[in-house]
Amino acid sequence: TTVNQGTVAVNGRLTGNGSLTLKDDTALTVTAGGTTAAITTTGDMNVGSTPGTPTGTNTINFAGLSSTSVAPIGAGALYFDNPVTINILNVAPTAGQYPLIYTSGSATIYGLALGTLPYGISAELVDDTAGPTQSIYLNVTSVVIPSNLWTGVVNGNWDINTTQNGTES
Repeated sequence: TTVNQGTVAVNGRLTGNGSLTLKDDTALTVTAGGTTAAITTTGDMNVGSTPGTPTGTNTINFAGLSSTSVAPIGAGALYFDNPVTINILNVAPTAGQYPLIYTSGSATIYGLALGTLPYGISAELVDDTAGPTQSIYLNVTSVVIPSNLWTGVVNGNWDINTTQNGTES
């Protein structure tokens, strides 16, 4: 599968044996599947198209991170051209290591940057593709939950002084 421009969103499962290629100026949004990878391919995952001399930007967005053992993306070899920005849209509010991308082959990564994080989350990206986990993962170092937090627990309406849709700690 090759994406030349635009955004691809994977909310279910995408599996196969071929390569997944995201050319320059593309984005991939992956909603994590809990105990099952959202994207699994035995082929390569290539992000960017101009080795060492990028002509655009590339973004991978992760939503629904909750597993500390299953990466939402699993691929054969990885090739990431510079720059590739990883944004975390939401993550379980617990410190720990959340795998993002697993490789069963080699990895060539020219540039990887952590973009946006949810409010109250402090984290760093760890490239351990050559190490024992063979993964790129998010290391959540601290979580600060705001003292006034809207939860929508009563009826889901965003109102003030009418329902108890918020919490205070």
